[in-house]
Amino acid sequence: EPLIEHSISFEIVPSITSATAAAAAAVTPLTSRSISSSLTIVTGHEAKEKKGTIDYENLSIREGTIVIYMGVEQAQHWSDALLKAGRSSDTPVTLVSRCSWPDQRIIQTTLGSCATDIDIAKIPSPAVAMIGETPMSSPLRKNSTSPLQGCRLLVTRPAGQAGQIIADITQRGGEAMHLPLVDIVPATDPRELQSAIDEAWSFDWIVFTSVNGVDHFCRQMRQRKLDPRALGSAKLAAIGPATKKALEEQAFVCDLVPDMFLSEGFVHALNREGKGQRFLLIQAERGRDVLRKELEAAGHEVRQVAAYASQPVSSDRQTALRMIQQFPVTWILLTSSFIAENAANIFGDHLLKWKIASISPITSSKLVELGYPATVEATESTMSSLLDAIECWQYDHAKDSGCKEIPTREKVPTE
Repeated sequence: EPLIEHSISFEIVPSITSATAAAAAAVTPLTSRSISSSLTIVTGHEAKEKKGTIDYENLSIREGTIVIYMGVEQAQHWSDALLKAGRSSDTPVTLVSRCSWPDQRIIQTTLGSCATDIDIAKIPSPAVAMIGETPMSSPLRKNSTSPLQGCRLLVTRPAGQAGQIIADITQRGGEAMHLPLVDIVPATDPRELQSAIDEAWSFDWIVFTSVNGVDHFCRQMRQRKLDPRALGSAKLAAIGPATKKALEEQAFVCDLVPDMFLSEGFVHALNREGKGQRFLLIQAERGRDVLRKELEAAGHEVRQVAAYASQPVSSDRQTALRMIQQFPVTWILLTSSFIAENAANIFGDHLLKWKIASISPITSSKLVELGYPATVEATESTMSSLLDAIECWQYDHAKDSGCKEIPTREKVPTE
């Protein structure tokens, strides 16, 4: 109605009703030949200006299933009304809160005790109440708890780089919340990268330390109307499978990926390639010097070029704090020491309340330095390994500190 009132065009996408979705989630038939042959759907929260009220006495006479929308706050009212109208206090009631969301909750109770049970369990809205049908036994629902169910994970990767990890978190049963803490921008002086690309053919190896390095290197090549032929006979190396994949997506063949997804692992892998070679290192403006120093110490010639820079996001700190207040966090994922620094600057001691997942020993070391040690660390510097580490922790602590449910949203104060 508001859209029509303001002449805003829209399209209606046919879907299923909340009642049907809730029944499917609870594995509860709304109708059945043996128990209930009718279904009535009513709202548990009527508008104040509405003249008529729900005829609970007429509802109670019917033997079919009753589904009540938005009935959490008025549970005492509608349960008392149905009991007063003649429904048995033992009538089964199934409540489904936040249906299909990662923090979905299902409780089974009775008409006589549902109001009290809702209050004790602190069932949040929106919720659907199904009255009068005995839930079917469902081994699938009992045994299929997802590894990250009930966890809200804060993803801090730059904008445009979180799609896959968000999908993976969702697939594992968690809820992902994306709040970029850094922006990826071109290097301060692009001329250095331009010059390196012009001379790329003269190097024995071109080493990419990150996906961002690949993206900015290839972007600069396209601007200069160059293709892979411009690299001549130079071999390409990538630190980590994600960097290798980024090269392949740009139609390059990656010649080397070290077993260890760190600069130190790359130096070890190159011991078999001989000495006295020329290396072009493509990395971040704030990149570490470990790889350059190790290669030079091994007798190689090295040119190190910044292809991009990371900088703190420009968003307001108060906005970020309001976001985590409204959507409390279980885990925060930190994928670089620079992101860890920005997380400490923005969230401060909020980090002490969360579980922290670190991508690498370098990030973990920075977290210790900042006073916020990591809860888990990935065994390999990949997002998949990071989620595996979180899952292992959840399994080990399932009885005491596991993500039984996503933290309840808090009321956000207005400015």
